[in-house]
Amino acid sequence: MDNIGNNLRDFLTNNGHVALKRVGRDNVLRSFTEKEIEQLTFGYSILLGKGGFGEVYKGMLDGIHPVAVKRYKNGIRKEEFAREVIVHSKISHKNVVRLLGCCTEENALMIVMEFICNGNLENLLHSSKPNGHFPLPLGKRLDIAIMTAEVLAHMHSARSPILHGDVKPGNILLDENLVPKISDFGIARLLSGDEVQHTRYIIGCRGYVDPIYCQNGILTPKSDVYSFGVVLLEIITRKKAIQANSSLDQMFIEAMRVKKERQLFDDEIADTRNIKFLNEIGKLAAKCLNLDVTMRPEMLEVADCLRTVRKALNRAQGNMSQGFLSKWTRNPTPNKSIPEKQSQPGPQYFGDLKVFTGQEMNEITTQYSMVFRKEFNEILYNGVVGNCQVIVKDLAISSETERERFMHTMSILCQKKHRNVANVIGFHFKENTCQVLYESSSDLPLWNNEPISFTSRNLYETICSGQKLPLDLRLSIAAQSAEGLLHIHSLFGEDPDSNGSDLLANFTSANIFLDKNFTPKVFNTNLTTFLGVSVVQQYITSYDFYKQGSKIYYSDPMDIAGLQFNPKSDIYSFGVVLLELITWKPAKYFCGGKAHALATDILEAYRTSSSPLDIDKEVYNEQDGFFLQEVSHSSQARPRPDHSCQT
Repeated sequence: MDNIGNNLRDFLTNNGHVALKRVGRDNVLRSFTEKEIEQLTFGYSILLGKGGFGEVYKGMLDGIHPVAVKRYKNGIRKEEFAREVIVHSKISHKNVVRLLGCCTEENALMIVMEFICNGNLENLLHSSKPNGHFPLPLGKRLDIAIMTAEVLAHMHSARSPILHGDVKPGNILLDENLVPKISDFGIARLLSGDEVQHTRYIIGCRGYVDPIYCQNGILTPKSDVYSFGVVLLEIITRKKAIQANSSLDQMFIEAMRVKKERQLFDDEIADTRNIKFLNEIGKLAAKCLNLDVTMRPEMLEVADCLRTVRKALNRAQGNMSQGFLSKWTRNPTPNKSIPEKQSQPGPQYFGDLKVFTGQEMNEITTQYSMVFRKEFNEILYNGVVGNCQVIVKDLAISSETERERFMHTMSILCQKKHRNVANVIGFHFKENTCQVLYESSSDLPLWNNEPISFTSRNLYETICSGQKLPLDLRLSIAAQSAEGLLHIHSLFGEDPDSNGSDLLANFTSANIFLDKNFTPKVFNTNLTTFLGVSVVQQYITSYDFYKQGSKIYYSDPMDIAGLQFNPKSDIYSFGVVLLELITWKPAKYFCGGKAHALATDILEAYRTSSSPLDIDKEVYNEQDGFFLQEVSHSSQARPRPDHSCQT
């Protein structure tokens, strides 16, 4: 397979010539053969979904990149396929599913896209758990709506405007942070200037398609606006677009006419504090659904209105924070010997956790100037409390429900600490987030008012540094890390309502801190799973697969296969760390000028050799040989989580 080659270029030129004229030459796609697609999808064994166009399968590109493969039914016209590829390849936006390549062989038309791990908005809104819908506060719903509106506005305002034509929750995919990504450009269209699209065949999904488009066959950007209005109603009502013999848009417009729209709002968010915001969103949706196309707002205006509502909601929730926090926290007993006029407000505590003020956080982090780690969409900061280094992480907490969950989580964490875990020592509430402070194993030299110098050491950096450790010390790190992981798993047993019991690809050698005695502490940054503020499926990132130490190299292939939550995912990640320890190679290493995945290479070696393990020679001897081979076998096994510390 290669980048866009002569065969693919010729195919697109011959079959998509009308649209191709409007596409720049800077779009790089990979060209796949049918055999290559069959291999990367494991023989089309993992079906993600199907529709009128064909089927979508899960695959692994280059052995490490999770992808989705859209396989078209035989009989689809090549021109339609080429148009979709060209239109999709033209869009470069963080909220659009990225197109990676395609196959253009006869009767084997397929496209390869990035895999988005958390399903789609339709499943999030309408799929029920045994005890009800997944909790979804108004702030998070607004975030999804805003980002979706922004990407549609981006498409509509391009030099050659792009109409999606099929805006619906099923085509709004969600990543691990519930960030939306638009997908399915099968009926999307490119426009030039003031051009409109006429069609004899009305294509769209019942309940979302613009009725004016159905009447005149003219597709315009306002058609997407209408469909988005329906999606907006689904977000605030949690009702499907088609209800028995009536449609949600008609139901809501009628309810507004008689001033009873409040009865349609989702009970989870329709409290007195949110009702004015819901009314504003409902009015905006009604504008989008106006049958007079000229009276509908542009998507730019829609996005701006939603951002205004979000800011107002943020301010309202910020005003509630101080009153909320006061009912949970305690002040130390005041010192009666200090005259009242000299008394200062004392520190607040929640159990053993300190509740830090904004001023204290600025001092701790030196105005957030000391970055500990940047990864994907978040930044973790270094800080100093007393003479101890801490790590500060932002956590989105945007509703009363999420605050309640957060404080419940803190009530568990303050009582359950472990020597092999980077424990939480305190937190600070901001307007829309909470900042969590973790302890760190790093040494912190302080020299007579000189600038602070952080020495950060973790297992990944130790391996990469070339510093060698004896076998017994490596096994001690493994055993204690397993104990820390077991402790983290046990926390979820304290809360039967928690949404998961693993770190979702956060168990990596970079998240195993080492102190000066090489005692490990497992750093669990994924508190969101425990808090119940993210949908629990796979934490498979689609950002930068080539980033040094990327989490993808530790991810369970069962997760990458798109299955539901797998409680043994961390066991797989632990196996990869075991391999790192005995080979003294990172999970991603370079050999022969190419990047290699350690786990993939070891598994492949076992299939082709009876003695495949490339064990670090400095820890290997005849006596240890059999034992190390057993450790390697253990790294490939799938013990139950409560047996993981027996390795």
